[in-house]
Amino acid sequence: MGEYIVMKVQREQAELPDEAVISMKEAARLLGMTIQGVASALNRGAFTTVIDPDSRSRTAFGRPRRFVLRSEVEALLREREAGQGDEGDREAAG
Repeated sequence: MGEYIVMKVQREQAELPDEAVISMKEAARLLGMTIQGVASALNRGAFTTVIDPDSRSRTAFGRPRRFVLRSEVEALLREREAGQGDEGDREAAG
């Protein structure tokens, strides 16, 4: 038997104001990353994934669009400005 890492995703419903979330495109623009880089960071858990289940906006694969918490993007930007973002940048950017 091999050794594996098991990831469990916990979903919880939360009331968030619209200004608390931003699109992956906007997060990429603010962080100077590609949308693919933000998607990769979301997949790795570097950012919290936010999904609007009621949104009519869907991906090409029919899945609900994913959003990012604005506060996490702004925190990473503050770390970068303070010169402490080297490690966090690598983690978020891939």
